[in-house]
Amino acid sequence: SILEQRRIEAAFAKGIFEEMVASIGKEAATQIMARAIIKLAEQAGAEMAAETDTPSMEHFVALQERWTRGGALEIEVIHQ
Repeated sequence: SILEQRRIEAAFAKGIFEEMVASIGKEAATQIMARAIIKLAEQAGAEMAAETDTPSMEHFVALQERWTRGGALEIEVIHQ
């Protein structure tokens, strides 16, 4: 599930972050991690958009199952 994937990624990132803090300080390490996380999120979004010829709200809704799998996210659709 996406939740388990994020747990694994977080554990890995924590180790890297701690080593960066020890080497370059907390402020610089935080800035680097923030930039990396933003880039990874943008890449993931681009990959999802590339799965269809015409990105749309319907395509986005169809992808929500990935985020809710395993109880990672609970969504209550009020209006679509």
